[in-house]
Amino acid sequence: MKFLREHRLLITTVTPIHIGCGEDYTPTDYVIDENTLFAVDSVAVADGLPQVAHKKLREMLKGTVRDDALKQIQKLFYEQRESLMAKATHYLPVAKGVAHLYEDRIGSVAQRQENGNNVINKLEIERTLYNPISQRPIIPGSSLKGAIRTALLDLINEGRPARLNETNHKLQERLFEYQMGKLEKDPMRLINLADTKEVGGHTKTSEIRFAINRFRRASVQGNRTKAEDKGLYQLLETIPELTLRAYESRLTIQDISQLNQRDNDKLPKAELRWTIQDIACACNQFYLPQLQKELEIVANYVTSDWKSRMCKLIDEVIVPLKESNKGMLLRVGRHSGAEAVTLNGVRNIKNESQPRTFWLAAEEQNASSKMVPFGWLLIEIDPTDDLHSMLEEFTRQSSEADRRWLKSQQDRVKAIQARLRQQEQDEKEKVRRQEQARLAKEKEEQERQAHLASMTEEQRAVEELKSWTEEDRAKQELKPQGRVPCRLNELLNKATDWPIESRVALCDLAENIYRELGMLKGKQGKDRKARIQKLRE
Repeated sequence: MKFLREHRLLITTVTPIHIGCGEDYTPTDYVIDENTLFAVDSVAVADGLPQVAHKKLREMLKGTVRDDALKQIQKLFYEQRESLMAKATHYLPVAKGVAHLYEDRIGSVAQRQENGNNVINKLEIERTLYNPISQRPIIPGSSLKGAIRTALLDLINEGRPARLNETNHKLQERLFEYQMGKLEKDPMRLINLADTKEVGGHTKTSEIRFAINRFRRASVQGNRTKAEDKGLYQLLETIPELTLRAYESRLTIQDISQLNQRDNDKLPKAELRWTIQDIACACNQFYLPQLQKELEIVANYVTSDWKSRMCKLIDEVIVPLKESNKGMLLRVGRHSGAEAVTLNGVRNIKNESQPRTFWLAAEEQNASSKMVPFGWLLIEIDPTDDLHSMLEEFTRQSSEADRRWLKSQQDRVKAIQARLRQQEQDEKEKVRRQEQARLAKEKEEQERQAHLASMTEEQRAVEELKSWTEEDRAKQELKPQGRVPCRLNELLNKATDWPIESRVALCDLAENIYRELGMLKGKQGKDRKARIQKLRE
């Protein structure tokens, strides 16, 4: 007989799931554009931001980083979002309402305190537990095991109330017949669940949604919960609903029936040693009525189509799995509800048998419909392909939408990357041409200086005047009262003793300058012509 009995589990998400990990996406870790979050790290910032933006960022980070600097950094990242999107480590969809909130508040102040001080709007998004290598969500074995533990405790308790002043730990010790100092007798130590690994290559592994608080009872609809009055909400990264066989895990049960009987005082009692069928039966018995009841409670918050699909999923998939013990329904993670973590008969939520409010996943901060509950998942035990086609029918619509979203984002990122590469090449070409022009001008100047050095003093004077004429013409500063006519007059006075070659060159230049300036007209013009002609002789 095998000592370890291992079972393969395939997990399909039924509703959104968030399992906190104590980490957030902050606005300096991401940008949002067109309902998609693009996550960036320090490498992406270093490689993605243009030089001008890098300089601005360094200025913002000088000294103590205060709220104003954080707002400026948020705004800078948003302005440079395409550069950062091209270097994103990963990207995921966000609800439209979350995208609108980001666009409205990025780089701004969320509210003011009574004393007038600004409250910085940091727009943190709580991350769900993830694989640090792939950045993709995972469901820890401890979450699955905790949900199973609750169902098994409820099975043994059989709806009885807790004893007077009995704590949760004492209740568990009594039902599972162990003591905190002797955990070897805890029957759950015989059950091990591995952390999940992703299977199936799903396109959308997480998404960002609001968690909003609403009344459970339809009779109080129209009233607002305290959380609503205070404008409280949460931004959560969630594993999407209706993701077919998204994760795989392994459940291992130790079979200790063949161990020496003398060790029984150190082992869980025989009636507390469960098979996989026992576990599935307990979980379905505990969680399925809760899901069915919740579908009635959320009827006014969800769409009729969503509720119909859930009812069909229960009737055609979950109930048959329950009857065959080939699968089990669980509820895990944040906002699973008090019912999912407390035992029937023991439950006491602030002196009420049922909570008055619950948290729902929503697309909009102030949503009144199109919400869904958190935390439900379906586990197939040692699955076959028989159920795949049936589950695929329920998840096909969301799977197709996910594929379209991924394709559009991949195409968009590729287009941005191609455009930025072209811009980079164009900039490099511009710099290359500028450098070529600089070198050519430098060479031309060197040649001019060498040519000047080989000239006589008179030739250099004529060449300098030519250069002045060209410069002033380019600047539109060549005027009768300008420096060129003044310098020309000085040279004409000096040129009487020049060699004939230099005199002729000066005379040719003088005629051109005077003609361009209209200074060869009238009596003074005649005098200038005569002066030039005399200098030629």
